[in-house]
Amino acid sequence: MNEVLAKERIMALLESCNVMSLATCGDNTPWAATVFFVADQNYSLYFVSGETSRHSQHIEANSLVAATVNQDHDDWLTITGLQIEGIVSIVSDVQKHDVLEKYLRKFPSIQRLNANPSSDQERKIAGRLMSSPFYKLQPINIKLIDNSLGFGTKMELNFDD
Repeated sequence: MNEVLAKERIMALLESCNVMSLATCGDNTPWAATVFFVADQNYSLYFVSGETSRHSQHIEANSLVAATVNQDHDDWLTITGLQIEGIVSIVSDVQKHDVLEKYLRKFPSIQRLNANPSSDQERKIAGRLMSSPFYKLQPINIKLIDNSLGFGTKMELNFDD
């Protein structure tokens, strides 16, 4: 398949999907967590998480992760999704402002909640968002599965070149 088509389809999924499943491993024990994310034009994915969460602790010990991004489907012939392998790092304080702005643009409900919380629960969420670090998943490899182009169609982008 054409690399330009792969890039377009991958970026379209990253823009249209809100949630990724993040797989980590620590002490030889796998773990998966669902996190909201935002992507940049270089296919890096950013998510926020508390430093004491299980997946954050795993990342601190082993920054190599896997992730999936997909929409919900009920027909095998329409399955479209991403399988990602990459390295996760904490976003620097300098970059955090830009990532936070991008994140709040993608999730206007969180932006509203952050700007004007209407309950203790919303204040708690906003406080966690502002005090928790953002993480960057820098892809090594992204595999696009797109059965809408034919059952079993796969396209790949490699970033380790």
